[in-house]
Order: sequence, then C-alpha cells, then structure tokens
Amino acid sequence: MNRFETKRITHFAMVVVALLACPHFAMAQGAVAGVTATADTPSPEWTGWGYPTEVGLHATATNPTPDTGSTLQGPNWKWTVDKVEYSDDNVTFVVGGVNYCTIQNDTLANATLKCWFYQGAYWRVTCKVTVGYSETPGTKTWTGSATCAPRPNSGELLSITVTSGATQTNVTGAKNWAAIKSAGSTVGIQATYKPNVAAVANLIVWTGGTPVAGDNSQSTVDKGTSARTTVTAAIGDPLAKDLDVWILWVTITVEVAGTTPANAVQFGASYDATENLGGRSYAGGTVAVGKVVPVGTISPAGAGAVVTGGWNFRRDRWFKSFADGVVTPGPGSPNGITDAGWVDDTSFAVFQRLTPDANDKIYDRDAPNVARFGNTTDTQVYANFREYVQWNPTAAETAARTPTTSDYALWYWKGRWQVASAPQITLKDAGTGNIVLPAAAAP
Repeated sequence: MNRFETKRITHFAMVVVALLACPHFAMAQGAVAGVTATADTPSPEWTGWGYPTEVGLHATATNPTPDTGSTLQGPNWKWTVDKVEYSDDNVTFVVGGVNYCTIQNDTLANATLKCWFYQGAYWRVTCKVTVGYSETPGTKTWTGSATCAPRPNSGELLSITVTSGATQTNVTGAKNWAAIKSAGSTVGIQATYKPNVAAVANLIVWTGGTPVAGDNSQSTVDKGTSARTTVTAAIGDPLAKDLDVWILWVTITVEVAGTTPANAVQFGASYDATENLGGRSYAGGTVAVGKVVPVGTISPAGAGAVVTGGWNFRRDRWFKSFADGVVTPGPGSPNGITDAGWVDDTSFAVFQRLTPDANDKIYDRDAPNVARFGNTTDTQVYANFREYVQWNPTAAETAARTPTTSDYALWYWKGRWQVASAPQITLKDAGTGNIVLPAAAAP
C-alpha cells in the first residue's frame, strides 16, 4: 500500500463530496482558457478502515488556437493531490491526518481519486489538474490548471462498553463483564464513534451480539443461557473493538460418598479423623456424623479465572428431632424450636472455599451429627438441607436467602443414638435429595 499501511492505527473514512468553486484562468500568452476541474460524489459515500473511497475527477479546457500552418498537439493532462486537510469538528482544518490518497489514470481528463482514511472525522482533499498544449511545427506552448476540493466525512470506531445488565465488580480484566443467567433479560452494549452521526453508526458491523433495531450503535447479549460471548464491533477495521460477556450459573453437586475433594477444606482431625464422606460413627460408636461436601461448578468454562470473587455458598435447614419419642429442640435448633421450616444454616467461612479453583469450582462443607443430647435414652434427628449460591448479592437478596446464581441442591441427614444399644449409634445416613420428616419418632 504505502508508508501508512504499516501503521493502521485507527479506522476509516467515509466521503461525501461538496465541491468548491473551481477557478477559470483568464486568457494570456501561453495560458489555456476555460480550465475546469470537478469531482463526483464518492462511491461508496461511507467507508471503513481498509476500504478505499473513490471519487471521479473530470477536467475540461478550451483549446488554444495554433499559428497558421501549425497543428495543435494535446491536451496533455496531469492530475495531482494538491493538499489533504483534517478536522475533528468540520470547522477548523489542518494539513495532515493519517491517510493515503492516490489518483488513477492521472494523465486523462477523467481520472479517479482513491483515498484511505485512518482517522474518523472530516477531510478536504484538494485535487489539481494541469493541462498543456503545443503546436507543430512551431515552439509555442500553452498551460493551464484548476483545482477542486472534495469535502468528505470519515468514520472511526472509538470504543465499545457495557451500559446495562452486567458488571465488572469482582471481575478481572478490563474487557470482561459478567452477569447472572436470567431468562428474558439482556446485556446492553454501546459503541462510541466519531463523527457522532447516524451514518457512521450504520457502518458498524457487530459480531457476537445482536444489533438493536433502529440504532446500530447498540448491541445486546441474551442472558438466558450460561455462556461466554465475545462481542466485536468494527467499521471495516481489523483492529476492531471487543469485549467478553460472561453469563454465570452454578451447578451444585453434594458429595456424600468417597473422600473430601482435594481443593475443598479438609476435615482433618475433626470427627472420625478421616476424609471419608457420608454417615460416620466414632468415639467408640457413641457419636455419628454426616460428612458432606457441596461442590459448585461455575459455568461457562473458564469463568472461575475471570470472576474470582463475590461468591456466597449458602445453606438452609429444616429438621425435626425427638428425645425419648417426644419432639424436642435439637442441636443448634433455632430458638429451641424443631420442625420450624427453612432457616439459615450457612457454614462458617473457615469451612468454605469461595475462590474458584482451576476447575471453576467452589466448595462448602458440613457435618450434622447425633449423640446423647441431655438425659435421654433415645435421640433421633432428621434433617433436610438445601444448598445454593449467590454472586454479588444485594443486601435484600442476602437477607431473603435468595438463590440467585444456582438452583437448590438438596441433601439430608438422619441419625439415632440409643443408650441400651451396642454400639449406641443405630442410624447414620447422609444422602442426596430431601426426606419426609416423620410425624413421630421411630419405635
């Protein structure tokens, strides 16, 4: 192309020509009379980076009269680009700007101006035509010239950004935005460009998003599916503007068998001093515990490395306990009341890992238990649990315990301690799903 090709620093130009008056040169010795230069409307009127705009150039002149006995030779035409001026406001123009202009068929009366503009704003390209004649035999020559200034507009894409429906709170990377999956909702994206006119907006080519009907300066991303969407906008520009929209969701599985996942908080010396999950008894069979590890897998893949904070792993409990066959407050029961509906049972922070690991996972941990509570000979505990995840919750969502970023994952625990039995733990069971809380204690 030319020395500007390696720069490719911005974007393009769109040209609309408004011709200035082209001067005619008065007849004088050696001067050509009636020289004119005109320019067509550019085609296309609006272009982007990497595509030229073309303008037809036309020249005319009045042939001079050769001496008697001589033959007129010519006309010989020569078009040149006389001056290129640039303006941000279409008022104050300065020579320069990043551009490349050339003239094809520059030795013909009808030539073509071809320009690439790498800055978006306003341009004046002044073209000059020179014409020459001679006679044979003889030594007389005639010359003349005229200029005209096409006055184009050019468009440049400056940036794109999210304006609604997503956030960068707890999101790493200047181009990353995130939102929670929400059917029927969208993320709004706005392009900025110059000049700020609809004709420039209409040049934008969007990929990855859905352009807004009637306003091509905007695009949207649907929030109905968990996905990473790269949205790109360009005005014919290989140096396009882009950003990533991460629509988040968490799928929870409750591990009730096997061993504690390596990246979860380990049980260590607690309870039976193993990492074995499920119903476990210890202390000589006098105490039992249901060891579970809820695991939240964040989607889409790779989101854990981008959305590194703001995660809440929460749990509700609904339980019923009996002492010697009578409904009674169980361990940790709210206000000493059993069978009171769903109440908050969220783990202490020390038992959770809320920074996603390399597999996009976060972890909770719990261990409801049963033993001899009070002076009873028979203790039975039945409990349902529901795990859920929030991301960047509002105060109202936190207070209401709203599962904003996952569905509920259900699990249960049931255990029985009997003083007359050997061992005294006669029931220890943890599993997925919820159970029907019994109306009465088991006999």
